Amino acid sequence: MKIKYRLLSFLLVFFMAVSSAGDLKNAYADDVTAVNTNMQDASTQAAINWPAYPDIVAEAGVLIEVNSGSVIYDKNCHNKMYPASITKIMTTLLAIENGNLTDSVTYYPYDVTLESGAASIGRKPGDTLSLKDTLYGVMLASANECANAAGEYVARNSKAYNDKIAELSASGQPYDESQIAISVFADMMNDRAAKAGALGTHFCNPNGLFDENHYTTPYDMAMIMRQAIKNQEFLNIESSTSYEIPATSTNPALTVAQRHKMFYKNNPNYYEGVFAGKTGYTDQSGSTLVTCATRNGITLISVVMKSNAENVCNDTKALLDYGFDNFYVTPISDNSNIFSFDSHDNIANIDSIFDDNSNNIRISSDGTAILPVGVNLSDCKTSISFDDIANSPYDNTVAKLHYSYNNVETGSTYLILDKGKRSFSFGPSKSVKNNSKPEHKSFIIINIWTLAGIALLIIIIIFIVKSRGKYGISHKHKRRKSYRRHSKRRRKRRRL
Repeated sequence: MKIKYRLLSFLLVFFMAVSSAGDLKNAYADDVTAVNTNMQDASTQAAINWPAYPDIVAEAGVLIEVNSGSVIYDKNCHNKMYPASITKIMTTLLAIENGNLTDSVTYYPYDVTLESGAASIGRKPGDTLSLKDTLYGVMLASANECANAAGEYVARNSKAYNDKIAELSASGQPYDESQIAISVFADMMNDRAAKAGALGTHFCNPNGLFDENHYTTPYDMAMIMRQAIKNQEFLNIESSTSYEIPATSTNPALTVAQRHKMFYKNNPNYYEGVFAGKTGYTDQSGSTLVTCATRNGITLISVVMKSNAENVCNDTKALLDYGFDNFYVTPISDNSNIFSFDSHDNIANIDSIFDDNSNNIRISSDGTAILPVGVNLSDCKTSISFDDIANSPYDNTVAKLHYSYNNVETGSTYLILDKGKRSFSFGPSKSVKNNSKPEHKSFIIINIWTLAGIALLIIIIIFIVKSRGKYGISHKHKRRKSYRRHSKRRRKRRRL
């Protein structure tokens, strides 16, 4: 009977555990199925609404929107490519950031010693020009000796260069100052490229002449150009179609002209809205071209690499047309929904997350997203991150919101901690109905192993209780009965 009782207890507990776990599993499976269905529907919708890419001759290319940094066209955009003279975008930006445009730049023999056919404005050893004149020679005329001289100027004024020279001098090793300077400048280029967002770039000279260890990607060049056009001095040089370089003791005055054909209205390749760019060519790189253009409040950067002279501008036009014709930019903060912190929503009190004086989070007002025409911000997926806010221009930034569509990040903005209200703007609203408070559903997920553990514990307790009853209390009762019997026998013997 006791064995049957234990068996029934075990079966009852086990049945309850399995039944509960099964119900939870089924409920969870239903939720996952619903989520996966929604994701598939969203993915299908995204695939339908993303504009078809244009065909280009170039082996690799990319098109980005400047404000968001979003990639809206990609053809091998992370492939390693040889950049040629578009390298000079990085050279010019670094020189502006680390120099003074009125400083004098000396042209050393190393700088003016170039391979046959390399672009040049004929500078001689010992020539001097201002940094400003030198950089016009770099960007407009694509002069390689100007790029070398600018690189040497920046490096020779750096601590890294002076430390390296001191080290070599102390060791007694022979060295060439110009080669050391170019090497130091290349390191500076790579560091700056990484800060701009480059992922696969390695520069080893300031001019872009071919070296198998000198490479980049279309995406990286777009990120570098995106940084460069934020600099007004850079834009002043880039927006010019011509510039007069003054005479030196060895050279007469020289007018240099912009090589980018899409700048000129009288050129068949002219493109309205182009305001910056750089050409490039070597036998190994083919034709490369970086172009910035703006229309209707949208600014795009196109990069094409390993095209050819006949098609490099056509490729660029195709990408820019694709961007301007098929996309629009929308402010994120103007398309947000309101979510409040309160106990009814089971959201932790914001004061417990931050402090008693911090009771409002808002979206930064300058965040934008670029979307295909016909797609709304409410169609995007939204995610939040906390580890990439170091570059935020705002104080008290607590997180970053990311919006993606068709598996492409189309925009982002920062969440900023403010004071005053107990609400914050977050995410897109699909309709006015989203502003109403949604029904909150609470549930508890219990692990099947937890249930099994509880069942086992109950069984052990039952076993212990029953065992005590069998081997503890019953034995004691038997001993008492035996003692009473022996006592009666002794009393009888005494009487006798």
